[in-house]
Amino acid sequence: MSLSDSPIFSELTTESTRIQLMTASYMLEGNVYLPRAMKENRRLTNLLNSDKRFLALTKVVMMNRATGEIESDDLPFIQVNMDAIELIKPVE
Repeated sequence: MSLSDSPIFSELTTESTRIQLMTASYMLEGNVYLPRAMKENRRLTNLLNSDKRFLALTKVVMMNRATGEIESDDLPFIQVNMDAIELIKPVE
């Protein structure tokens, strides 16, 4: 049996979820990685309530809220301080 066939391995695997979040200055849309083992509707909440100080996003679109202009449309990686997040929601 290989490690990838192990039930423990599948519980630790993460999956990408597209989210949209707002800070005072920016609207960001990107992928966040959440554990598959948690219930669907609790994964994002648990991540936000964890002890982590930053939220890592990949494949990020960044829009300036004051001007409405897209400043970057394909940032490979960005980290957002959890204290700066005003609103967050999954993108359907």
